[in-house]
Amino acid sequence: MKYRYIPIILFVFISCVACEKDGKLQPHLTDLGIPEIISFEPRSGKPGTSVHIKGNNFSDHPVKITVYVGNWKAAVSFHSMHDLYFVVPDPVITTSGSIYVEIGGKIGISASDFTIITPWAVKARFPGDRNYSTRTFVLNGKGYIIDTYISQQGIRKNALWVYDPALDVWSTKADMPGDARRYATDFTIDNKAYVGLGYGDNDNNGGYLKDFWIYDPDADSWNKIADYPGELKKNALGFQVGGKGYVAEGYNDTNYSSELWEYDPVLNSWTQKNILPFRVSNAIELSGKTYIADYYGNIYSYFPSLDSLYKITSNRAIRTFQWFALQESLYFFSPDPNYNGAWSYNCSNGTWSDLTGPFPFKGFMSRLNFSTDTIGFCIVLDDNGKMYGFTPGNLR
Repeated sequence: MKYRYIPIILFVFISCVACEKDGKLQPHLTDLGIPEIISFEPRSGKPGTSVHIKGNNFSDHPVKITVYVGNWKAAVSFHSMHDLYFVVPDPVITTSGSIYVEIGGKIGISASDFTIITPWAVKARFPGDRNYSTRTFVLNGKGYIIDTYISQQGIRKNALWVYDPALDVWSTKADMPGDARRYATDFTIDNKAYVGLGYGDNDNNGGYLKDFWIYDPDADSWNKIADYPGELKKNALGFQVGGKGYVAEGYNDTNYSSELWEYDPVLNSWTQKNILPFRVSNAIELSGKTYIADYYGNIYSYFPSLDSLYKITSNRAIRTFQWFALQESLYFFSPDPNYNGAWSYNCSNGTWSDLTGPFPFKGFMSRLNFSTDTIGFCIVLDDNGKMYGFTPGNLR
């Protein structure tokens, strides 16, 4: 028997580094070199801004491209071999970082940083003792904090700190004289601060204090003025109208006060005014006018000639809030989970606006606020004294 040999032809398919689609050869990701970022425009932008990257190896065909700005992932809206567009993400706090483009495990990194601009930016940390009963005021465009602390000798004092927004630095000034106190009251007149009342560790009056002091930032000095003649209390509300200071509200161990007293810096004397018809929570000054809030979302102005509060506007969502007075508007940020949000009230035309993005420090309870002409500052005492600046011009 003869055996016939039947030749077997083996067809070996060798994968190409290219495949055909629509009559054209398509490169695999392994064909692409490392993504190269030559330039990008703009160099900074708010969340939602489109950024154009020029470079190489971004692929003309559908591939998975991942873009980060620092640690923040961005959405890619378009790409070709030499052009790529992405949308700026929202990190809440202003941040800068390199741009990363990743394709098929290969990463290209920009030579310079991109800055994501938001209304909030990190500022110099408050270096004081972060006592939760401290007070803030603003003189000559600088923020001041009176912070009760215990010295190395065991003596309790009232430390005075000042923040310079132009230099973003804190420094110490002359300690406030008198007994160290918590929950003091302050108001400012003609770039001088008036501070008093509060609760101390002395035995007089059960710890409640009635003394008042004036601080001159130019001389960095304190002088005593007439004692407050009203009820003993702490955490009273202080404000100024028409060149005179006012002390309202406050509480002691048993009740809230409804008294309102006026201080005349020329006569160095106090005069009692009408009893407050309701409780007030806070006061802020803008363009020479003082705005006073109650606990129900109402905003008032005090008229000395009538010795009464006049209702200006209301917003039920701002019953619990932090606020700034900036550029003809009041800005409200509510950490209340039932009303979490942000709003502005234009004092010139009397209109309210909802702002994009909530108050970014919802999880922290202890905050100190003050504002200069253009920037509001928030110190989060529960977070090691971190401070953030709010610039309304950076709102979307």
